Amino acid sequence: MVIVAYPGAAYESAVRADGALGELRRISVELRALSAVAKAASRPGGRYEASDPTRTVTVTVDGRRQVRDVSVDPRWAERISGGELGEALAAAYGAAVLRALTSGSAAIDEAWAGTDRAVLEREVDAELEALRPRPVEPGDLRYELERQLEQNEMLLRYGDSPAAVPAPAPDATVSGPGGFVTVVVSDGQVADVRVLASRIPAMATNGTIAQEAMAAFRAAARAGAA
Repeated sequence: MVIVAYPGAAYESAVRADGALGELRRISVELRALSAVAKAASRPGGRYEASDPTRTVTVTVDGRRQVRDVSVDPRWAERISGGELGEALAAAYGAAVLRALTSGSAAIDEAWAGTDRAVLEREVDAELEALRPRPVEPGDLRYELERQLEQNEMLLRYGDSPAAVPAPAPDATVSGPGGFVTVVVSDGQVADVRVLASRIPAMATNGTIAQEAMAAFRAAARAGAA
């Protein structure tokens, strides 16, 4: 059905009378709202830091949950045993990821709360009215807007690359060059972090352990971990 021009105030009655036009208006408003929320909540460059309960190990991840830094307290051997290092690394990593996820959720909630739908509706109405002097096929425009709406929903839900859905990553266990820090990857995610105390060099410093852990996390990322 082709929409004909409705002058001025007749637009509102046209929206009520024309189901396709009303649906087009609704989708347009939702699309604008989702775009605003996705833009406000997207923080891929963010950094989220957390430590294990003993505050011996600190891990920093980004908005995509990739490890960006690992630090180990110089007095780590006085606080925990070598066998407990794996638990500390896993706890710090998990806490950092939780902080990243919580921050993203809070940003989305804040963006939704700050969305003024009345303003969006007025913007959409102005655009639709501007289109009305020329013939418009609402079905075609509705299809395009629905496609954009779906893309924005995927962006909001999954991040910067909604179009490509990667195949499930195989499970793997990777380690750093020293072989004493290993990361277990399952379904593309870090599932466990382990430290083989018997392989820790006798003269290992906190820097040595941090570098080994970073290398193991990088290997996990290459193996498919988020």
